[in-house]
Order: sequence, then structure tokens, then C-alpha cells
Amino acid sequence: MATKWDQHGNEYETITQLPNGSWVARPVYEDPNDGEPTWRGDPEVIGCTLFDEPPHAKVDSEITAKKEKLIEVEHAIRDRKADLKRIETEGTAMLERIKQHAGLERLDQFLAGKITHFVWVDYGPPKILTFEQAMAVNNDYGRREKDMKLLSLFGSSGGDLTWQINRYRDGSGGWTEMTPCLSYEEAINVARQLFAEHENDVLADGSHHKPSRSWVDAAAALGLQLSRKYMESLETAENTEKQAEINRLRKKLAELTAA
Repeated sequence: MATKWDQHGNEYETITQLPNGSWVARPVYEDPNDGEPTWRGDPEVIGCTLFDEPPHAKVDSEITAKKEKLIEVEHAIRDRKADLKRIETEGTAMLERIKQHAGLERLDQFLAGKITHFVWVDYGPPKILTFEQAMAVNNDYGRREKDMKLLSLFGSSGGDLTWQINRYRDGSGGWTEMTPCLSYEEAINVARQLFAEHENDVLADGSHHKPSRSWVDAAAALGLQLSRKYMESLETAENTEKQAEINRLRKKLAELTAA
């Protein structure tokens, strides 16, 4: 009998070697406290290679390789963390740049298909259109075509950007300013703000802006109301216009009678 070890360092007391190279051996178990052999197990067939010396070199090389792999993985993790930090820093910087230009804040949502409505910001009162309504192209016969209208960002000397939609896909028509929104509720809030700005312009001291019935009707169509003060101003303006028309007609009638 001889003592041998397998590649994992397990100790065996060999009995005999079989023709196929396997060993009949007893496993030797150590005392976990002092590492000394304490008992031997029943004979069993060991199919793996047994060595005359404990394979410390092989085990050490495996440990070294695993340590090197661990270091490699740790370096890779460190590099990925550095990449993530760089991306986060660049993303934060990009968001800060976007915040400086109001028109850019919706660009990513537009590319992601999240824009659902547009608020039509023309010379008259605002109105709300769905994405499909705003972007659809109608031909000269009023039929909808497959193309989409040209949507662009326009800049000003002050650095502000506005969204504008052309009447046609090739930009050959007129442009209309639009505010993109992520929901109908957001579009209502944008329209409400525009109505409030119009109201403030009309009611400001020394304002040259006049109240308009079209703005009242447009607000009502969206379930919004202008203030009582605005309505009183509109009523006064309409009465003044009516009285001016009456005076004009009376004057015309007097001229015709005199003739």
C-alpha cells in the first residue's frame, strides 16, 4: 500500500491498481482541527489520476490563474464604472444644455414617439390638434396623403428655439408655430397659459390690444373661460363698435335724405 493524492489534494491509501489504470484505494480523512489523518474510508474505485506527491504546484497555478482572472474582472468593472460615470456626466451636461433652449426639451420625446398633441400658436387664438391632425398632408382636393408635414426647429438671435410645421412635406408652404405636448391635458394647460397671456395683454394699462369674440369662442371650445373683466371689456368694445356703426348709418341716412 502507498499514499497518493488526486489533483484536488485529496489523500488516498492505495490497495491495488486495476488494468484500466484506475485504483482501488481508501480515502484518508483528516482531523479538521490539526490536519492529521484520523480515519480511512472503505475501499472504492478511484477513476482519476493519482499522484505520488500532493499536487501543490497544480493547485497553486489554478489559484494564481483565478486570481489573475479576478484582477482582470475587477479592472473591467472599474473601467465600466468609469464609462458609466463619463456617460452620466455627459448626459447631465447635455440636459443642462437642452434646458437652455426650450424647443429642445421635447426633441427626445418626439423621436421616441411620445408626442400626442400640438397646440397651434398662430396669430389668432390657440387650438389643439392631435399629432395625426397636425402632421397630415392634404392635397389640393382635400384628400390626405401618406407624407408627413415638415417639422422644424427655428432659432432666434437670442438663442430661443420654436417648433414650426410647414404646410407641406417639402417646406414649400407657410409655417405655423406649434407647441408639442405629451398628452391632451398638457395641451390644455399650454392653451390655458396662452389665453391668460392674451388676456393680460388686452387688459394691461395703455394696451393697444383689443378683446376678441373669436378668443372667447375658442376658449369655450376647449372648456376654458376668460375672466369677467375681459368679458366686460369685450362687451364695451362691441357696444362701442355697434354704436359707431349706428352713427355711421344715421349719418349716411341723413346725407341721403338731404339729397
